[in-house]
Amino acid sequence: MAGVDQIKIAKLIGKNLRANRERQGHNLAILASKLRMSVVEIVAIEDGNIFSFNKSIDRFSESAQTYAQELGLTLEELDSPAKQIESTTAKEWN
Repeated sequence: MAGVDQIKIAKLIGKNLRANRERQGHNLAILASKLRMSVVEIVAIEDGNIFSFNKSIDRFSESAQTYAQELGLTLEELDSPAKQIESTTAKEWN
């Protein structure tokens, strides 16, 4: 099951994917067709909705990686600010 930090990271990745998609001018339906995903799945990724992927961070990550690659990106690029959140959260708990 996904933890709070993983949910925050998923939401950040999704937000960054949406921003890049819009910046590049991609249409949701056309992108979904290229990725062999439904528009609902693309929107779930953009919303960072891990629960749409059976609460599996791995399934979410695989789909988000495929999406990122289609945009010419990697999850690491989209994850960069997320790593800051992760380390900040860890410091708060210590």
